Amino acid sequence: MQYNSGFGMDSFFEGVSRMAQDLQQTLKESGSAFNETERDVTETAQAHPCVNIYKLSDGALVFEFALAGFSEARIDLSFQGDQMALSASCETSPVPAGTGGESAENGVKIEEYIRRDFKIKPVENWKFRVPQDEFDQEKVKAVFKNGLLTVTAPPKNKPDGKKTVRIEAAPST
Repeated sequence: MQYNSGFGMDSFFEGVSRMAQDLQQTLKESGSAFNETERDVTETAQAHPCVNIYKLSDGALVFEFALAGFSEARIDLSFQGDQMALSASCETSPVPAGTGGESAENGVKIEEYIRRDFKIKPVENWKFRVPQDEFDQEKVKAVFKNGLLTVTAPPKNKPDGKKTVRIEAAPST
């Protein structure tokens, strides 16, 4: 594409385009890590599963944990005081980044990752604050479906803090 303003801008843009092409070629020849498919998993992989935390209009506190690759039998959810703790173990042993490894499904060795944005690894004692005085920990509901663990902590039924005083009419004198 040519840009012609009459002020010599064509040669400027041609020069910038040539510099970009030269830089691309240099990076390609040097095996630079700028190549999208060669990113290091330690820079891009999530340390923990992704989580959404929100409150519903009824005051319930909801946690959504993305736990693809885990089974509900290997997920542990517990409360201690104001803390909710989540632990989950993998069905297969985690594979260290860049070292290859074996697939649990068919025993075939992974030679190299083309792109790796997540790792399936154990979650150990990941804690979240769920105050006992605000949420009914006895009535917490946890549902695991399609790799998503949804934990709902309903609010405690508290009096609204308002005390109504009945007003009596004074006898007329």
